[in-house]
Amino acid sequence: MGVKDVTNTRNIPYAYYKVPFVCPPSSSVKPVHLSLAEILNGDNLMQSDYQLVFGNDSPCLRLCDRIMAKRNIIKSIDLIKQNYIVDWVIDGLPASTTFISDNLTERKKYYVPGFPMGFVKGDDAYVNNHVLMVIRYHKEKDNQYSIVGFEVYPKSVNDFTCPGASKNFEHTKLDASNDFQLIHFTYSVYWKEEPEIDYNNRMKLFIDPSLIDSNGKLLSKPSNNNKAIHWVSLINSLVLATFVSLVAAFIILINFRSSIQSASQSSFAQISQNSFTKPRFLPLLSLLTGSGVQLVFTLLASGILSSLFLRKSFANDSKILALTIFILIIGGFFAGFSSIQLLKLFSTRGEQLSIWKTSLISSLSGSMLISLGLAIVVVIDEILQFPTVVYPLHLLPAPDLFDWRVDIKEIQPIHKSTF
Repeated sequence: MGVKDVTNTRNIPYAYYKVPFVCPPSSSVKPVHLSLAEILNGDNLMQSDYQLVFGNDSPCLRLCDRIMAKRNIIKSIDLIKQNYIVDWVIDGLPASTTFISDNLTERKKYYVPGFPMGFVKGDDAYVNNHVLMVIRYHKEKDNQYSIVGFEVYPKSVNDFTCPGASKNFEHTKLDASNDFQLIHFTYSVYWKEEPEIDYNNRMKLFIDPSLIDSNGKLLSKPSNNNKAIHWVSLINSLVLATFVSLVAAFIILINFRSSIQSASQSSFAQISQNSFTKPRFLPLLSLLTGSGVQLVFTLLASGILSSLFLRKSFANDSKILALTIFILIIGGFFAGFSSIQLLKLFSTRGEQLSIWKTSLISSLSGSMLISLGLAIVVVIDEILQFPTVVYPLHLLPAPDLFDWRVDIKEIQPIHKSTF
């Protein structure tokens, strides 16, 4: 199992092992190799110390006990109150929160990627230090299985025991008034066979998180009408943008004609003569112009192609990113061509562009936008490193009276809604 990060829809994400209230990785934990799209998407996938053996249920396992410093407690409370969620991955399938509709004619299950770090009750924040994992698999062929579901049911437990199906247990409240706080981390693993969903259709259960309200209920039933609504919104935006552009162009045209008629012939001749005066920083101007052409081409082409050929689906996120990267590279050729043409436009008759200068300008123009973007990302990533306090971490021995009372026959969904 891999752990990625903790995210929020409005704020910056943090790498999983950078947050102050998770178990620190052991020496055997290593980074997972990522694809180019995953790297550019900002994924930070690492191995974990969770022990998962296919087909073997583990009612109660202990991960670690961690001592948190006061500053880290305060930061953890802030993250929980901002509704940060945790992202885990198994076989490319994200850990998800499960939602079940209460429609009597159709009880259907839906997934939302991630699960909450904790919950807020009143002014107090509680951390989810126990996770119950239900991994669903599908039998493809003889002795061949595929992971088709990864459900996580987090709980907050204030002792060494695993809660199981019981509800009579105290929660782990984060207390910022303490100088330090000890938190116990446990987990349970259950494997369930899923005969109806195969590997190719495992992403169809995921829905847009915007369909979930603040109380954890589904706002509406996901359907294929979202695509039609998407097109109506797109056409509405295009019509509005076209109308505003026509109005602006009409006003500019009227002012331009009146300016030409009022200007004298000598003034107009002087303006036209100075129109093609060579700029002082012509190479820099050509580079910036080429980068602008590349940016506009990438935005337009990726937006049009993704809306035409890729449906709005959770499984298509990596495809859209890969398509954008490919279009950005293609746009580099247009950037180089635009820069060279601008140089030729302002060049004098006796001045000719050499081959090495043409190659240099076109290469820099095609790569300037990409290099600038990567530099900005690296700088921001260094600035926004998670500030943590180094504090002793302890892996405490298991107590003699460890509670193994877990008897779960069927895992029930934690959220329900009525359509």
